Amino acid sequence: MNLEENLINLETIIKKLESKDLTINDSLDLFSEGINLSKQTLVSLKETKGKLEALNFEIDKLSEELKNI
Repeated sequence: MNLEENLINLETIIKKLESKDLTINDSLDLFSEGINLSKQTLVSLKETKGKLEALNFEIDKLSEELKNI
């Protein structure tokens, strides 16, 4: 799943947990699923941050080259 899908699924889990119509076991299963999705989302965010930092470095490098023309 991608970042957006993870966030949508996390929102769905939160709504289900807030509904109060769940058994304790169902709540624990959803909570566990939410924790796993949170971990996956964190990895995706870190990867995205790394990509953005690399792009920013390239932009800065190009800007410096343009100043020297």
